[in-house]
Amino acid sequence: MGGLLERRPSSKVKSHIYPHFWTRFTFLYETGGILLGYHDQNIKATVIVEVMPAPADSQSSPAHFKRGVQGVLEAVQEAMRRTAGVVGYIGEWHSHPPGHGADPSPDDLYQLAYLALGMSHEGLPAVSIIVGADGDLQAMNCEVRE
Repeated sequence: MGGLLERRPSSKVKSHIYPHFWTRFTFLYETGGILLGYHDQNIKATVIVEVMPAPADSQSSPAHFKRGVQGVLEAVQEAMRRTAGVVGYIGEWHSHPPGHGADPSPDDLYQLAYLALGMSHEGLPAVSIIVGADGDLQAMNCEVRE
Protein backbone atom coordinates (compact mmCIF):
# COMPACT_ATOMS: atom_id res chain seq x y z
CA MET A 1 0.00 0.00 0.00
CA GLY A 2 1.43 3.33 -0.99
CA GLY A 3 0.05 6.72 -0.29
CA LEU A 4 0.38 10.11 1.22
CA LEU A 5 -0.46 10.88 4.83
CA GLU A 6 -2.40 14.10 5.12
CA ARG A 7 -2.85 15.75 8.53
CA ARG A 8 -5.16 18.67 8.94
CA PRO A 9 -6.76 20.57 11.83
CA SER A 10 -10.42 19.89 12.37
CA SER A 11 -12.27 22.91 13.71
CA LYS A 12 -15.66 21.16 13.45
CA VAL A 13 -14.56 18.57 15.97
CA LYS A 14 -13.17 21.25 18.28
CA SER A 15 -16.34 23.30 18.44
CA HIS A 16 -18.49 20.30 19.33
CA ILE A 17 -16.22 18.55 21.80
CA TYR A 18 -14.55 21.38 23.73
CA PRO A 19 -17.08 21.81 26.58
CA HIS A 20 -17.27 18.06 27.11
CA PHE A 21 -13.60 17.70 28.03
CA TRP A 22 -13.52 20.24 30.83
CA THR A 23 -16.70 19.05 32.52
CA ARG A 24 -15.71 15.40 32.58
CA PHE A 25 -11.98 15.05 33.19
CA THR A 26 -9.25 16.51 35.36
CA PHE A 27 -5.70 16.75 34.07
CA LEU A 28 -3.19 16.78 36.94
CA TYR A 29 -1.44 13.90 35.17
CA GLU A 30 -1.43 13.18 31.48
CA THR A 31 -4.41 11.02 30.63
CA GLY A 32 -6.42 9.97 27.61
CA GLY A 33 -8.71 7.43 26.06
CA ILE A 34 -10.48 6.42 22.92
CA LEU A 35 -12.99 8.35 20.83
CA LEU A 36 -16.18 6.66 19.69
CA GLY A 37 -18.11 8.11 16.79
CA TYR A 38 -18.64 7.90 13.07
CA HIS A 39 -17.61 9.54 9.82
CA ASP A 40 -20.52 11.10 7.93
CA GLN A 41 -19.47 10.92 4.29
CA ASN A 42 -22.47 12.97 3.13
CA ILE A 43 -21.47 16.10 5.02
CA LYS A 44 -17.76 15.20 5.22
CA ALA A 45 -17.64 15.46 9.00
CA THR A 46 -16.61 13.34 11.93
CA VAL A 47 -19.12 13.03 14.73
CA ILE A 48 -17.79 12.17 18.18
CA VAL A 49 -20.40 10.36 20.22
CA GLU A 50 -18.36 9.43 23.30
CA VAL A 51 -15.05 10.46 24.83
CA MET A 52 -13.96 7.49 26.90
CA PRO A 53 -11.85 7.92 30.05
CA ALA A 54 -8.50 6.19 30.48
CA PRO A 55 -8.79 2.43 30.93
CA ALA A 56 -7.88 1.17 34.40
CA ASP A 57 -4.63 -0.39 33.17
CA SER A 58 -3.32 2.87 31.67
CA GLN A 59 -0.01 4.32 32.83
CA SER A 60 -0.13 8.00 33.76
CA SER A 61 2.29 10.55 35.23
CA PRO A 62 2.73 14.33 35.06
CA ALA A 63 4.75 13.96 31.83
CA HIS A 64 3.72 10.62 30.30
CA PHE A 65 0.63 8.65 29.29
CA LYS A 66 0.27 5.19 27.84
CA ARG A 67 -3.32 4.16 27.23
CA GLY A 68 -4.25 0.75 28.54
CA VAL A 69 -6.55 -1.75 26.87
CA GLN A 70 -8.77 -2.98 29.69
CA GLY A 71 -12.41 -2.70 28.59
CA VAL A 72 -11.63 -0.93 25.30
CA LEU A 73 -12.66 -3.76 22.99
CA GLU A 74 -15.85 -4.32 24.97
CA ALA A 75 -16.74 -0.59 24.82
CA VAL A 76 -16.24 -0.50 21.05
CA GLN A 77 -18.22 -3.71 20.54
CA GLU A 78 -21.07 -2.45 22.75
CA ALA A 79 -21.24 0.88 20.87
CA MET A 80 -21.34 -0.99 17.56
CA ARG A 81 -24.02 -3.38 18.85
CA ARG A 82 -26.24 -0.59 20.18
CA THR A 83 -25.98 1.44 16.94
CA ALA A 84 -26.15 -1.39 14.39
CA GLY A 85 -22.51 -0.81 13.46
CA VAL A 86 -22.76 2.95 12.92
CA VAL A 87 -20.69 4.08 15.92
CA GLY A 88 -17.20 2.67 16.41
CA TYR A 89 -13.61 3.52 17.20
CA ILE A 90 -12.46 6.70 15.41
CA GLY A 91 -9.31 7.68 17.28
CA GLU A 92 -7.64 8.78 20.47
CA TRP A 93 -7.55 11.76 22.80
CA HIS A 94 -5.03 12.70 25.46
CA SER A 95 -4.08 15.61 27.66
CA HIS A 96 -0.82 17.42 28.10
CA PRO A 97 0.36 18.27 31.61
CA PRO A 98 -0.48 21.55 33.37
CA GLY A 99 1.48 24.46 31.93
CA HIS A 100 1.68 22.96 28.43
CA GLY A 101 -0.42 23.76 25.39
CA ALA A 102 -2.07 21.38 22.96
CA ASP A 103 0.53 21.57 20.21
CA PRO A 104 1.33 18.03 19.07
CA SER A 105 4.72 16.60 19.97
CA PRO A 106 6.67 14.42 17.52
CA ASP A 107 5.33 11.38 19.44
CA ASP A 108 1.76 12.70 19.03
CA LEU A 109 2.24 13.07 15.27
CA TYR A 110 3.77 9.60 15.04
CA GLN A 111 0.76 8.13 16.85
CA LEU A 112 -1.65 9.95 14.54
CA ALA A 113 0.16 8.65 11.45
CA TYR A 114 0.17 5.13 12.91
CA LEU A 115 -3.58 5.32 13.59
CA ALA A 116 -4.23 6.66 10.09
CA LEU A 117 -2.35 3.77 8.53
CA GLY A 118 -4.40 1.32 10.56
CA MET A 119 -7.71 2.96 9.69
CA SER A 120 -6.81 3.28 6.00
CA HIS A 121 -7.85 -0.36 5.53
CA GLU A 122 -11.43 0.84 6.08
CA GLY A 123 -10.91 4.00 4.01
CA LEU A 124 -11.38 6.20 7.08
CA PRO A 125 -9.33 8.98 8.68
CA ALA A 126 -7.99 8.76 12.23
CA VAL A 127 -8.89 11.45 14.75
CA SER A 128 -6.64 12.79 17.48
CA ILE A 129 -7.56 15.36 20.10
CA ILE A 130 -5.03 16.94 22.45
CA VAL A 131 -6.15 18.92 25.48
CA GLY A 132 -3.65 21.44 26.85
CA ALA A 133 -3.59 24.00 29.62
CA ASP A 134 -5.84 27.07 29.80
CA GLY A 135 -8.48 25.78 27.41
CA ASP A 136 -6.05 25.02 24.58
CA LEU A 137 -7.37 22.20 22.42
CA GLN A 138 -6.11 20.71 19.17
CA ALA A 139 -8.29 18.41 17.06
CA MET A 140 -6.69 16.75 14.04
CA ASN A 141 -7.56 14.10 11.57
CA CYS A 142 -5.20 12.25 9.30
CA GLU A 143 -5.81 9.92 6.40
CA VAL A 144 -3.87 8.01 3.82
CA ARG A 145 -4.38 9.27 0.27
CA GLU A 146 -3.65 6.93 -2.60
